[in-house]
Amino acid sequence: MKNPPSSASFQFSSEEDLIQNVSCTLKSMRLLAIEHASTYGNTQNIHDALKTRLESETDEECRILLKFAIEGVKSRIERSGKQKIKLEPENFFEEFRKSDATIKLQLIESFSEEGINKIIDSVPKLLKDEENPLVAATIIKRFAKFLSPDQFSMLTELHYSRFITVKLAAMEALVLYKPELLIQHLPSFLVSDDPRTRILAVRGLARINLEEATLYLESMLLDPNTAIKQVALQNCLLLPFDLVKKPLINFCSAESDLSFLARAGLVFKINPDPEVPFRLFEIVESSKGPKIGAMKKVLEGACNVIKAARVLKCDYQEYLSQLQLWVNKRISRRKVHTYISKLAVSETSDPNLTANIQNDLQNPIIKGAFEDALTWHIPDHVKDKVKELLSLPKPGAELPELPQKESFHELS
Repeated sequence: MKNPPSSASFQFSSEEDLIQNVSCTLKSMRLLAIEHASTYGNTQNIHDALKTRLESETDEECRILLKFAIEGVKSRIERSGKQKIKLEPENFFEEFRKSDATIKLQLIESFSEEGINKIIDSVPKLLKDEENPLVAATIIKRFAKFLSPDQFSMLTELHYSRFITVKLAAMEALVLYKPELLIQHLPSFLVSDDPRTRILAVRGLARINLEEATLYLESMLLDPNTAIKQVALQNCLLLPFDLVKKPLINFCSAESDLSFLARAGLVFKINPDPEVPFRLFEIVESSKGPKIGAMKKVLEGACNVIKAARVLKCDYQEYLSQLQLWVNKRISRRKVHTYISKLAVSETSDPNLTANIQNDLQNPIIKGAFEDALTWHIPDHVKDKVKELLSLPKPGAELPELPQKESFHELS
């Protein structure tokens, strides 16, 4: 199941998440939250959060967007349930030019696809003449899909706009519809200090060279800067899973923040891949403390989506049995490694050690691990001890069970 294409480079999980980001220390994230509030905000809580932020905001671009966002949310609250503005295409430009930014945004929202096609030839001039960054960014987002191939070149001129809002809107439009126009700019964008610029560059690169994009995505996911990781994680939902899988598994292995691990789990939860549970279990094995429980939830979600999506060549229960057998073999191998270490340092025969090994050898999986150990790079005298143990008669005790760190049949 591939991730669906989207024009959103970041989605807020809740109104609370949006409000928190209105005061984010990272400017581009703050702008994104303000822009999102201006476009979709319709509650008093969002309106109040924007007003509170405006009182302490010192950045010029953020202040511009905040003022219009406050008016936009206020207008949306007041007109809730009322009829929306509707304008015929032939009257659009005259009305647009004489309107303030709040009305301009409403006019842009009001267009149907049919109406957009009637005015699309004049959109480049409309964009060039627009001074308000929020309105300019909204023009790009609303109309980019309908531009002709020749019209996209105007967006490359906006890469170095003094307004981040406009720059990122233009960049995202090119990622979605004309990534080849980004090629000459990608080297600088991929190492930008701004995480939104970097992740858009990764998304653009993924349209051109998936393998190289994977390396840059992993670099962002493993970055010590929380804001960079946050943006990279959220965009994993928008990127092809073939690009995301390996970097995200490596991220889960290295990450300790449980909320970030839960976000990573969402990606695995919507992309059924039979290989993923094997890799996730390796992480469960090596985890400590609360991370064990968090990773088990991620693992369970990955298994459940495999079952629901019916992507297996075999029965789901058979798949779980294969997964359980693989886990048991890993546990057995570790156990045998421990025994080998003890045999290597033991100069004389230890009756208790011999009895424990002899008992464990009744389990065919453990016995197989001991047989494999004969091919390992271990001292000859240890190999001789292993051969001797394998030749001993069975003690007749009950078949020993392996410690179950995970029982996958509970996921059925």
